[in-house]
Amino acid sequence: MKNYKNLYLYLFLVILLIVFGYAISKPSYNWDLLLYTSAVISKNETNPEVIHYRTYELVRQEVPTSAYKVLVSGKYEEESLKNPAVLQSLVPLAKTRPLYILILSMLSRAGISPVLGTVILSSIGCFWICLLCFVWLSKYFSGLQTFLFSLLMVYVGHFFALARMATPEASSAALLLAATYIIIERKYYYCAFTLFAAAILIRYDNIIFPLVLIIALLLVKREDFTMKKSHAIIGMTLLGITFVGILFYVSGEPLKFILSQMFLGVFSQGSSAQSGNSYSAQINRFLLDLKMVPSHIFFFLVPILGFVILNRISKTASNFGVYFWSTLTALFIRIALFPSIEIRFYVFYLTLICLLFLVEWGKVNSSRTIKSKVIEIQ
Repeated sequence: MKNYKNLYLYLFLVILLIVFGYAISKPSYNWDLLLYTSAVISKNETNPEVIHYRTYELVRQEVPTSAYKVLVSGKYEEESLKNPAVLQSLVPLAKTRPLYILILSMLSRAGISPVLGTVILSSIGCFWICLLCFVWLSKYFSGLQTFLFSLLMVYVGHFFALARMATPEASSAALLLAATYIIIERKYYYCAFTLFAAAILIRYDNIIFPLVLIIALLLVKREDFTMKKSHAIIGMTLLGITFVGILFYVSGEPLKFILSQMFLGVFSQGSSAQSGNSYSAQINRFLLDLKMVPSHIFFFLVPILGFVILNRISKTASNFGVYFWSTLTALFIRIALFPSIEIRFYVFYLTLICLLFLVEWGKVNSSRTIKSKVIEIQ
């Protein structure tokens, strides 16, 4: 049986290598690559005009003509192309991803331009997310079931599309998922806290999930889930220092900066609010996006409903309830604080919700099988 599981694992690895290798060769060239390219160039250059020129020139040289025209078409895009100050105004946003920019800079020194480097990081992140899905599911399902469910996760997470994008979401989601797996299956808290901190260094708003999870584990009554206070204090301290450190790195007024980002800055009269991109308007766009792409709602609701039904059927204390409901709580907090219409910002939550549902299902089936065998022996 183990040999069959290994065979399915090798087959899955081959599929992942083909899918994400192809993704690297077919980037989607979203506008964010301009931001991250300029951030890498600014590591060795301080003149905004020079940074602006070198950014657009590098992108123009490496991106197909048709794709480049899209990157410079549109009101905001044209303004950014003509005015270096527009690109310079986004420097604080890039600085909130210090680890991501650092890795891109290291790749640049190795001869890989940020234009390609962003897609490589996205593809690698998606690869590890999908591989971790397989490893986790293999603990509770047969080789064939694990293989099929893992392929389903690749589809549900829209990982091929994400792998082609210049974005840090795949990298940070991989770190968050690995940390969560380590906490649930291994209880290696310090290792998990380190991965959580790394995820925050890639996207500072990633602090929401680990804080919610730590608080939940601290308050839960079941001994097999309860986290020691010493672990919780160390974890929250590390995450808090990382988060605050990023805010001070980005701005001399960290409180003002974070308020300008939360709720789209409506409480601090941030630039988003001033430009008419109100909180309510962004929420409406988010809801409209869900209506336009019903599969997003479907992929979120099915595992949630399935998890609730499973717990009613099994009539036992939930194995993963604290993790499942912590994930949902963190997701709603994330949407409320930093509303966005793009599904890529929620890929970690979607993946974890689906995984916890499947793992719970596997545990319920395993316990039923064990009980039936015990009854047969008796």
